[in-house]
Parts: sequence; structure tokens; C-alpha cells
Amino acid sequence: MCINLTALTETVEQITQHLFDKEQCGWFDGGCMTLASAINHIYPRSIFYHISRSHDVVDHVVIYFPELDSYFDADGMQSKEALIQKMKTLESMANPTLFTMRDTHFEQIKVFADVRDLFVEYYKKQ
Repeated sequence: MCINLTALTETVEQITQHLFDKEQCGWFDGGCMTLASAINHIYPRSIFYHISRSHDVVDHVVIYFPELDSYFDADGMQSKEALIQKMKTLESMANPTLFTMRDTHFEQIKVFADVRDLFVEYYKKQ
């Protein structure tokens, strides 16, 4: 699978204002699951993970690309180590840990379907 990082990054930038106008949130304060869902629609072999303080409570959703051994969120592609460091530094998370999403985790965070669909549509035009 060839991942077009330029198109993903451009799409994140272009859809950010729409997300804020429609849902009054950004990718890191309510929109992370929507972004992950959109990317998983585009790249169905990607895997949902969350980086959180505990396994049961989801703090931030990211997409894992196994073939790259890297994680993607609105800041772009990053290694496990870089993602953990970012969450420690920027989010003041004490002991961030990556977990594979379970069914119960998906119930914790809303997906804004219209924003997800707009993201996928814009990406496909790139």
C-alpha cells in the first residue's frame, strides 16, 4: 500500500476549519476519532490505536500503519517514541501508553460522520 502523506497532511489542513466551524473542536480536542475514522476509510489496513493514561479511558486516537511502523494524527506521521514524547510534553500526560482500540473504546469518542466524509472526499481529489 502506498501512503500519500502529502495528500493526508494537505487534507488535515484543509478540513480543520470546517471541523471547528461545525463541531467547535479541533483534531486534538474532540476530533481525533473522526480523523482516524477518515484515514481508516482511505487505508482500510490501518489500525486504530489510542494513546492514553490507562487502557480503559481513551485520551487520543491515532492510526497505526504497520508497514511503516508509524502512527498518524493531525501532526503527521511519527514513531511510537515521538508520539509518546509529544503526549508527555504537549498534553502533560504522565505515562502515555499506546493501546489497540477495543470495541468498548469506540463508544467513548464520537465520529462526526459529515466531517469524516468530507475528509475522505477531499483526499480523493488530491
